[in-house]
Formats: sequence, C-alpha cells, structure tokens
Amino acid sequence: MVLAASPWTLGWEAIAALATGVLALFTYALARSSVRLAGETAEEIEAAWQPLIIPLVGEPAQIENGWFRFKVKNEGRGPALDLLFALRHEDRQIGGFHQAPILSPGAEWTPELWLEREPDHLGKLFIEYANVAEKRFTTEVVYLRDFEARGPAGAPVFKVQTVRYRPPAREPKRRLTLPLAAPSIPSWLTDRRGRD
Repeated sequence: MVLAASPWTLGWEAIAALATGVLALFTYALARSSVRLAGETAEEIEAAWQPLIIPLVGEPAQIENGWFRFKVKNEGRGPALDLLFALRHEDRQIGGFHQAPILSPGAEWTPELWLEREPDHLGKLFIEYANVAEKRFTTEVVYLRDFEARGPAGAPVFKVQTVRYRPPAREPKRRLTLPLAAPSIPSWLTDRRGRD
C-alpha cells in the first residue's frame, strides 16, 4: 500500500526546513560576533591595565662610586612585572642589568646599575617589563651629562634628554598554548661582543 502525501504536508515541511536553516545561519553569525567582541573586550581591558615605566624627569640621575642611580615611576594603570634595566653606549653594554621587584601603579623606585667605566655620556637606558598577560614593553631613555650641576661629593649628574616607549609587537591571533620553557633574557641585555 502506497501512502500519498498531500501538498499541504510537503509545504509545511519545506517551510520548517527553511526556517531551521535561517535560524542556524543566524546562530552562526551571532556566535562569530560574540567571539569577535570577546576578543576586542580582552584587548581593551589589557590596554587599560598596562604598565608604563618612565624616569622621573625632575630627579637627576647620578653616578656615585661606580653606581648609576636614577628614579623611575610606573605611570600606567597595571603592575609592571619582571623589570630589567640595561645601560648601553654605542651598542655596547656599560651597565649591568638589574632585575627589579614588581612595581605597582603609581609606585616609584630607585634602581642602581654598576658601571664598568664612568662615561661622559651614558647613551641609552633600556627598561624592559611585562604586564600581567606577560607581554613585554620597553622604555628607552637617553641621558645627557649636565656639566654645570654636581651631585654629592662632586658626583656627575645626568638629565633625561628623551624618553621613547615601545609597545609590544602585535602578534597574530593564536590559540592558547602552555609555555614549554622558561622565558629567556633578551640578547641586548646579555650581549658581550666588544668587551675587553
């Protein structure tokens, strides 16, 4: 026995199938939009809570007994983690790098770098630090000697000439993975070429 389908039954099934397809497309578009918005929101939150380490311009830096002392402040809204300081002159490291504690927003700190020699011009101070998402930032500071000013016991005084902030390079979006190795110290901090 063969059952004959009525045209009304086939019509309603076709309409239901079409409505299901439209609903599936709408759900897919909504899911993609939600993922995109979640990514943008995460980037905005990260940008709003990033650290910004700068030298205190009103506070002159000085060299005393082979130690270069200067003041820095976190002007950002997030904590600065894993701070590294290196002093370079003519592409050669002249001051040892120093690892610092966590610097909270608004906090000031006075790092001390040991100098191999006492130069007339310091060159560039590189301050590298990370945010809570482990993205690395760099502040590059150029100090010039102030020949008219003297510190305690006649110590040379240096003033900030320029400050340049370098945000991290934009990385392509990728899936989260677990780190397989500990982070390494940047090569510009450990480069020993050209040393005596």
